[in-house]
Parts: sequence; C-alpha cells; structure tokens
Amino acid sequence: MELRCELEFTGPLHVGSGQALSLATDAPVLRDADGKVWLPASSVRGVLADWCQREAPLLGVDRDHVRRLLGDTPGRGAGTDDRQGRLTVLDVALKSAAPSRIRDHVRIDRKWGAAAKGAKFDQEVAHPVTGTLRLIYEGDRPTDPELILLRSVADAMRRGLLAFGGKTGWGLGAARLATRTDGTACICWSQTDRRTLDGLSTYLKSKLASNSGTAAPTALDEERPASPRRREKDEPVAWSWLRLDLRIDFDGPMIVAALDTTDPGDPSKSAHMRREADAAWHVGPDGKAVLAGSALRGVLRADAERIVKTLDLGDLADTLFGTERRRGLIQVHEGRTTDDEKSVLLNHVSIDRVTGFAADGRLFNVAALASPRFRSTLHLRWNHEDCRHRAAVALLLFVLRDGEQRGMWIGSRTTRGYGYAKTVRIQAAEWSLVVACTNDSDGAPVTPGCGEERDGSPGACHRQGGECKETTVPCLGKRLGFVEEAWKSVMPCGGQAQRTE
Repeated sequence: MELRCELEFTGPLHVGSGQALSLATDAPVLRDADGKVWLPASSVRGVLADWCQREAPLLGVDRDHVRRLLGDTPGRGAGTDDRQGRLTVLDVALKSAAPSRIRDHVRIDRKWGAAAKGAKFDQEVAHPVTGTLRLIYEGDRPTDPELILLRSVADAMRRGLLAFGGKTGWGLGAARLATRTDGTACICWSQTDRRTLDGLSTYLKSKLASNSGTAAPTALDEERPASPRRREKDEPVAWSWLRLDLRIDFDGPMIVAALDTTDPGDPSKSAHMRREADAAWHVGPDGKAVLAGSALRGVLRADAERIVKTLDLGDLADTLFGTERRRGLIQVHEGRTTDDEKSVLLNHVSIDRVTGFAADGRLFNVAALASPRFRSTLHLRWNHEDCRHRAAVALLLFVLRDGEQRGMWIGSRTTRGYGYAKTVRIQAAEWSLVVACTNDSDGAPVTPGCGEERDGSPGACHRQGGECKETTVPCLGKRLGFVEEAWKSVMPCGGQAQRTE
C-alpha cells in the first residue's frame, strides 16, 4: 500500500545541518547535493514513530504490531534480534515560493527585560509552500492492525498536530494536509496484492511514470471503533492537546524589527517606506507582515515567569516553555495579518543630555504598522498523568487571561509606545483530552488523568474531544475541567498566595 499526502506548510521550516563553521549564519538549513532545501525521511519518520507509539494503547493496537510497523532495534545484549519495520518513509519533495532567509534573534535578560549581552544569534529558515510525503507499507492483508496507526497519522496531519524539523516551539515546521476545492484532504492511496500475477502486474505498471494514477480508496477509509488497551509501564504516554486560535488587536504603531528584504524593483508605497527607514517591520516571503512565533512566545514566557516568581512556583515556566535541554509543551505559530496593512513612518531624534536639544546627526526613522490585527495559533500538548504538566497548561491560561483583560506589549520598542496589543482574544479552541475509561452508567464527567489499577499498572484510557468558537479564558478553563484542580496542586498554602510585606 502506498500513501501520497500533499502537505501545506503554515510556517517556515528549519532542519539544521549541524554545520558549526558557516560564514552565512549560525544555523544553516540542510541541503541536498543540488543545493535545494531538504526534509529527510529520518526527520519525518521520527515524528510519525513518536505519534504511533503514544497512540497505540488508545487505539487498541498491540505493542508487537507497533514494532512490526516501525521496526525494533533492542541493542546488544538484549537477547532479541533486530527487526526491520514494514513502513518505508521517503524524503519529502518540497516546493518553495521564495528562497531561504536569515532571521535574527536575541536572548532576553530576564532581570533587566532587555537584550542579553553577547546573546545575539541568527538562523536560516526555508519557506516551503507544499510538500509531497510518500509512505509505503508492505503488509499481509487490508485488515492489518498497523493500518489503524496509519489512519491515525493521517488524521493527525489533517488536524495540523504534527510539526517537522527543529524549533517547532517557535512555530517552525508546522504543516497540515492540503485540501482540494471541494474541502476534502489531499491524500490518496493505492493497494495491490502482489501474491497474484494480476496484482503483481498492476504493481509493476504503477511504477511507470505514465501510470501514476491512484486506485480506489482502500481500508484506510473504513472507520473502525477503537478498543483501548492498558498501557505498559515502559510505553510512552499519549499526549492530551489543546489548540487555540488567537486574534491580537494592536492599538497604535507596532513593529517587529527585521532586516529589509524588499525587492528593489517593488514600486509600492510600503516597499519604498521599508527601504527608506532605519528599522522596518518583519515580512514573510509573500511580502505581508508577519508576527514571528519567537516574538509572541517571548512575551508569553516573560508574563509566565513573572507569575511563577511572584507565587514561588519553581520551574513551572520552564515546564511550559522548555529549556536548552528539555522541550516545552507549547508551540507558538507565526501570526498573519487579517486586514489590509496600513503603515506609518515615524521620525525620532536622540537628545543631547547636556544641551537638552536634538543631538547632531542623530535623526532616525521607523517604518511601523498602524494598529494591525494578527491571527495566530497556540498548540499545547501535555502528559495527562503529570500534575506539573496540567499546572503548566493552567499557567498559560492565566497569562492569556491577563492579555484578555489588560492587553500585552509585543514586538520591538515597547518602551516608546510601540506594540500595545489592546486585546488578545480566543477565536476558537479545540482540545482532545486523554481520560480514564469508566463504566459509570450515570454519565458523570471524568477527571482527565489515568489512574493505576490495583497491581500498579496504568489503566486503560481513551480520548475525549471538544471544541468551541469565540470564548473567554475563564469559560475555556471550565470547559477543560481540570484547570482549577491542577493549579491548586502547585500553589503554596493550599491554593492561597502568600502575602509578603
């Protein structure tokens, strides 16, 4: 069986080459022999393998079938031979609309709230628009349990839950299945039975360039009810996840400063303004304004650390956003403008502190956006059995509640009045919680988090999904159910903050 998926990238992509001595950037992207940006199969396979291993208990797929799909390498001295998997993942053929670019970044000193000394770095990012992902499965029959895992992978890509490459927490590598004009996902598959002469002939003909068509849909279209099984102790835990679509309305000028990449031949007014200004807003390959995921992520992290430090909650912010050695729970996708962009050119001058007048030769200007509106997406995934993870989700909701009530300052030059986001609103929310299986005939709600059986082994779990349109943070917290309990579990003094004089 061969699956062909057309992926649509919703953000830049960075697959690092590991080259430490590049003269162009601190972190160049991986390229093939022809110099084209490359998304290798190993990067994709790792993401798919992690998803399948975590979802297998919820889907009722035995662990041996997971090994049969992905292969098994127990290592020396394990007493078990290596096994080749039945799934083959091919390199992703990328289609880019613009060449790669160098993005500048700087680490913020949390003590002063300004750029840390010597902490400036940059990285190269690619801008793929689409990519073709091919998966080849060689099994026994159309009813193989491994196909349940492949259907789960296809559904995860349809929902945009998987990201590829590095710096996914910054929104890089975000992708989802492309859709056709009728709204269906761009995924097709063909199946051939090579045990018969006719089937073998059909298979060989399908490999010819002139016969690239696909056969009729096969077993992947069939919905099979999942029968969850108990997770073994050494199996990874399935992720609960939450996706929030945000609308960020700015009041006044806003800028995320970036290098000018304007086409010299572009005659538009905004392009001319960007070329003339000393600092201009950040744009994507299509020339439209972009709110970088790293910029929004830094603001959210600063507010989260302020709450954590005030209430003495330890490393809860690091649990949410990650560290240099540990991946965080949140992915902040890049923001895109929803309205026509309006720009403004603002002039500034440095003051001579001795004379009190404008300093000689210190005039500069800034090309900023005038009260823009951005749409962005936050994606969280957490271990439902970890109390600290659930408390980290509650922490993010507290940060968003503050943004909902008093706004946020996002971008560059915020001390000069730039970047005031007057409102940060949740336009839509979708979640999938992993909860313990229950036989309660009264239909009572189940608290997320799977308990243990009497023998100490994890119990069986299943997914419980939900979604809503525009809502407030408190209403969303009530819909999720576990937020208040998880927050109280990490608060000192039984959930009451200590007051210090």
